[in-house]
Amino acid sequence: MLVVNENRDIIAQPWEIGQFTTWLTQQYGMDLPGVSFRNTLSRFFRIYGKNNHNELKPLQTRSGEESQRDAINILLALFEYYKSIEEFKNQLQNADERISAFRAARRYEFIPSAVDGLTKYKANIVEIAKLEHERNKLAQSDETSVDPVEVENANERNALKLQLTDIRRAIKAKKDELHLLDLNLRHGAYPTEADLAALHEFFPNADLEKLVDIEKFHTKIQTILSEELEEAKIEVERQIEEFEVAERDLFSHMDSIPTSKAFTDEFLDAYTSLDRRINKLKDENEAFDPRNRLQNEKKQASNRYHEQIENVLTDIEIAINTQMEVINDEITGGEYNAPKLTLNAYNSYTFETPKDKGTGTNHRSMIIYDLAVQVRASFIEFSRKNGRSRWVIRAR
Repeated sequence: MLVVNENRDIIAQPWEIGQFTTWLTQQYGMDLPGVSFRNTLSRFFRIYGKNNHNELKPLQTRSGEESQRDAINILLALFEYYKSIEEFKNQLQNADERISAFRAARRYEFIPSAVDGLTKYKANIVEIAKLEHERNKLAQSDETSVDPVEVENANERNALKLQLTDIRRAIKAKKDELHLLDLNLRHGAYPTEADLAALHEFFPNADLEKLVDIEKFHTKIQTILSEELEEAKIEVERQIEEFEVAERDLFSHMDSIPTSKAFTDEFLDAYTSLDRRINKLKDENEAFDPRNRLQNEKKQASNRYHEQIENVLTDIEIAINTQMEVINDEITGGEYNAPKLTLNAYNSYTFETPKDKGTGTNHRSMIIYDLAVQVRASFIEFSRKNGRSRWVIRAR
């Protein structure tokens, strides 16, 4: 597309279609958030065969196949309410994302799972009290007083002992593997030519030349195998060293734990089982509070969002209907009823002419709707440029 002046002289580099559309958008003041210039403008060109002249669904294109939500969204943008709705929508989306993150953290066990409701929350409190009573009775059954810290230390030392046993078992297995590698490296050689010469004394008719050729082939194979065995030996020695470092670390950790009184395995198992059940129930109840708070935040954000939508749609509905009444009276002299637009929700609307369902009336109403929206959009743009209130109703 060429850019020319009033004398048709080319004054700039050729424009792409997108550049021209952007320029038109700015010239018409249609650079609105949430909608495109082409989609907004084309719906008001009622051309036969274009499938946007359904007189019963004037807000939608493609013979009404477009969703009612998308059609109403155009009105929000034209009446400059998109940003105010978007703020509340973002608040709701943020609340929803926080709940999703909370659920994901529970699913991957980064935080404890929460109880399902207040009934379970209260039941957990009762169960916690019961388990704590059992734990206290178990502690009192011991000859001396039981310090929970000592129980925890004893459990930690036992866990470290199990790890130490596993480490020692792994070290032994690797040392056995290393011993086999050493044996192969030391005793894996084939007989030498000197050995073959000595063999000739016992077998003078043997073909020594053939045996020498075979020995040379064996030597080549042994060289290749020796290289692989040496690499394997180095790797096993490295693994043994890592295991021995881990063994020393475990010993150091065990030494850092304060010595506790001796507990029987039966006592430790019973006490620890009760302790874990109590902590699990407490964690579930503690997780219930943030989940409940997040759900309340989402509910409040949703209420604010839908309340704002309702207020905005009411304002748009009043503005369009008032403008349609003005235009209808101008055209018909008040002889016929004006069409009425009802925005039931963000994704639902009705358009009709009260007490008149004739085909001619329906088409006249569609034209009146188009004029009303364009008058309102033009006045809003004028008001925006001149700093005037956008809700003053005027007819042209």
